[in-house]
Amino acid sequence: MVRVLILIFSFLMYNVSLAQYNQDNTKTDEHIQIPGTKYYIVPPSGFIEAEGFQGFQSNKTGASIVMIDVPRNFKDVLSLFDKDKLNKQNIRMKNEKFLSLNMKQAYLVTLEQTDKGKDFTKQVLLLDGGSSTYMLNGMYLKDLRELNTPMRNAFKTIVYDSKSLIDPYKGVNFRLNTDGTKLTLAKSIAGTLMYSTDGYIPPKVDDNTIFIAGSSLLSEGDDKKEVFFKKLAELPYKDLEYDESKVEEVVIDGLNGYALSVKGIHKASKGKKPPKELIYQVMLFTDYTYYQMVGSTREDFFKNQLLFEKIAQTFKKL
Repeated sequence: MVRVLILIFSFLMYNVSLAQYNQDNTKTDEHIQIPGTKYYIVPPSGFIEAEGFQGFQSNKTGASIVMIDVPRNFKDVLSLFDKDKLNKQNIRMKNEKFLSLNMKQAYLVTLEQTDKGKDFTKQVLLLDGGSSTYMLNGMYLKDLRELNTPMRNAFKTIVYDSKSLIDPYKGVNFRLNTDGTKLTLAKSIAGTLMYSTDGYIPPKVDDNTIFIAGSSLLSEGDDKKEVFFKKLAELPYKDLEYDESKVEEVVIDGLNGYALSVKGIHKASKGKKPPKELIYQVMLFTDYTYYQMVGSTREDFFKNQLLFEKIAQTFKKL
């Protein structure tokens, strides 16, 4: 799903060095299931199951580990790690390796990124899942260099257990209710819930209506209305049509926020006259967190806007 890729990826390559590595893993008593997946790793010392997202966290260091199921094949996702493309995003590559883990293609890379004046290290493992690619992300402050080797070693312990059960809501700190609507939960990725008309992302039917909801941290001092329009601009749409004065103040489950309907063309659309989509965004705020809900469709705009509004009103913070 191209819109998911656009929202997820922000990488750059620098000083590339290739290496080969082969390893077959067996699940041990030390392995812990990555929430929301059938994969297991042996996390670095001090990491526990996270609260508020699907992954692991270290309360001492603030480091985190998250796994994302990207609905694109390994080759397509790997192509996003192109030096020329990523060089524009001020993210530095320190090293990379191509591996074979459990008879699957894999790619392990170390990146560095500066965000809001702080330097971070990102360890990323891509694992070939056939029609999908599994991306394991570890992120921590660059000064915590003692985590570099333990994080990489933890990623290399990854193993798949087809018999494991998945709780899609584990690590998700809110709930929505789509009962009685045409939308059903299709996927849960890193604490983000995705709903579609047929239970697939992207939908395999003509009605491509989807609704996506997730949460993230709000930086101290951020203007919430500015954040709302910034997140709107970051969605994978172009030629957005809206009247900023029409943004609506909303209160849902006791949280204040904003809502707005816009029209735009998906950046992945092809053809001379690509179809317009209705995009409905709602954002709710606490002092340190925001919840973002986005519905999009090419179908009956009026009817689906009512649907998006109805679902957003069911939001409940846990």
